[in-house]
Amino acid sequence: MTASSSRASIQHSADLILQAHHVIVLTGAGVSTASGIPDFRSQGSGLWEQV
Repeated sequence: MTASSSRASIQHSADLILQAHHVIVLTGAGVSTASGIPDFRSQGSGLWEQV
């Protein structure tokens, strides 16, 4: 894949997102904790300890 085709692919993806009514993003474990969102299992701060 060339740099030009990569840019075109990224632009096409961006256009699809902009035209969408709803967007869902699936991420891996740890993305939310790096952003400060508590996870379910961390000792002392996990959501399961609060229920």
